[in-house]
Amino acid sequence: MLITINRKKHRSFSILLLVALASCAANDVVEPSVIPLPQEISVAAGYFSIDPSTRISLSDKHPGLNSAAQFFVGTVKQPSGFELTIEQRSSEGSGNSIDLVLQDRGLGDEGYELAVTKDGIQITAKTSQGIFYGLQSLRQLLPSQIESSEQVDGLQASMWTENVQTKERADFMIFPRLTAFAEAAWTDASNKDYEKYRQRLKPMLERYDVLNINYFDPFTPENTPEPQR
Repeated sequence: MLITINRKKHRSFSILLLVALASCAANDVVEPSVIPLPQEISVAAGYFSIDPSTRISLSDKHPGLNSAAQFFVGTVKQPSGFELTIEQRSSEGSGNSIDLVLQDRGLGDEGYELAVTKDGIQITAKTSQGIFYGLQSLRQLLPSQIESSEQVDGLQASMWTENVQTKERADFMIFPRLTAFAEAAWTDASNKDYEKYRQRLKPMLERYDVLNINYFDPFTPENTPEPQR
């Protein structure tokens, strides 16, 4: 997703954000909620998730760059418990990183470009002030819980659909994995028992049959081959 904006004091920025779309039509795409209002948006498929192993990579040792990175580390740490590490950037496209790059791309002292792909995030600006503004926009793209003063506990069940073209394949990828996710997330630790879970899963598969869900059967996998599309 490409977002461009111009404001007074020559502040401008662009955001290239890949978001999960499944098979949505272009007219159905929801623009990201970013203030100030973007002037241009271009959307592609996919998304990037920040996790405990995500690194913040700096293009050089500029003190303002490190300060901006430290600010974002604190923003993420409180609600998520993730303590992102800060390092000097060693190579292009290292993956699972937020790259902060000082480079003049003609966007002014406060302008920046923010690019998000499935492999990572890059914010490019002429000055550390521009990098800071870019991190503020990235903050707006994160879940609202990022603003919480307390750690938010939870789990995430991701389902990448870039190469899933049919409902049958989506069903196969999701069910009954979703029940395992629910078991892990909400069953008290003292009650967790894998064999008992498997027995409780059998009636659930019968419900999937009634609902015409094309699930994977862990009991007789040879009867439920994976759809190719």
